[in-house]
Amino acid sequence: MKRLTGKQTLWIAAFLILAIGLASTAGALRNLRGSRSRFAQTLRELQALQDIENGLSLYLGARAAFDALPQPKPSDPREILVRVLPGVRVDEAKEERLEAAPGWTLRRKEVVFGTASFPKVMEFVEAAESQRPPWRMIRCSLRATSPDGGIGQAAIVLEALEKTL
Repeated sequence: MKRLTGKQTLWIAAFLILAIGLASTAGALRNLRGSRSRFAQTLRELQALQDIENGLSLYLGARAAFDALPQPKPSDPREILVRVLPGVRVDEAKEERLEAAPGWTLRRKEVVFGTASFPKVMEFVEAAESQRPPWRMIRCSLRATSPDGGIGQAAIVLEALEKTL
């Protein structure tokens, strides 16, 4: 058996270290490819969570503002109508109530004017939307009954949130 010299031992050790380094580098590159896609997925998930957090902040701010209102229920649209447009007759007023969330009710009110001045109808909508809590117009249908325009049939759908106690 031949004995290895010190120089040969160093060369063998250097070769083994080089082989281990190359194998380690190849494994790290393989892991890096997988890590890149996982990192991109994590960034997308973090962005989605950030969007959810922003939405929640808006919701909490709106809820705090609503809770600070002096009354938890919106004014009755008939009272607003009498106050803003005295003498204007409403042909129909349907109301629908839906549970929006526990402790909250969504009220939808359809107000139909047989014959009314369109600017006056919009004054009514503006007054309803300026209430606290506000009504919000979600649908409006106008049909002129005179060739001059500005007067006719109007159907307005309003909705508002109501806190149930």
